[in-house]
Amino acid sequence: YLDYLQQATGLTFKRLRADFTADWWHRRDFVRDSWPMKGVPADIVARALAVLEQGPTGNPFLDLCVIKGRFPSRRAQFCTQHLKRYPLDAYAVELLGRHGVLENWQGVRADESENRRHLAEREMVPEGWTIVRPVLRWTAADVFAQHRKHGIKPNPLYKQGMNRVGCFPCINVSKGELWNIAERFPEHIARVAEWEKVAGAASRAVIATFFHAPDPQATPTVHHFVEWS
Repeated sequence: YLDYLQQATGLTFKRLRADFTADWWHRRDFVRDSWPMKGVPADIVARALAVLEQGPTGNPFLDLCVIKGRFPSRRAQFCTQHLKRYPLDAYAVELLGRHGVLENWQGVRADESENRRHLAEREMVPEGWTIVRPVLRWTAADVFAQHRKHGIKPNPLYKQGMNRVGCFPCINVSKGELWNIAERFPEHIARVAEWEKVAGAASRAVIATFFHAPDPQATPTVHHFVEWS
């Protein structure tokens, strides 16, 4: 869809990608040198090192989860911070140094969440640039009307019942949307199941579930959540 937008608008997009290579090897060294001293059983250390010695996976989200030893959750949503905010802020600092002035436009809407409801349409931030939120007071219908006005096709996933089109699936996916993804795109559920195995093997708890589980010992995999949905 980004390829399509770039062609349809005539704009050039700069795509940012987090790189956790240094953090990965630091984690490997920590597991190798510190876990045995902390009394972690040798088989758990060996299982984690078997993953870490292979090096980064090439997927920043999975790399981050392996390093953290867990997946993000609603209360610990470190994915947004590490995969979006930090890379964007670093790039913004670079642009600010190059041009001396910078506006950071964000496409968030007030009715998307309680936190966003209280945002300002324009504000200066301590880092030195201005944040502009031009569609903050728009409704979802306003956004799609603007698409039609300018002949821009919306992301096709919206027409397939999806509410989120960033991460797929998002850790905060709704019950209905999870079922929809499982029905239409089962390969994505299979991919998440593999991620659970990799992150779990590298975790001190030997368990890593994509969706938050009230009882971790029950080890509910993504397939359990799909069955529930």
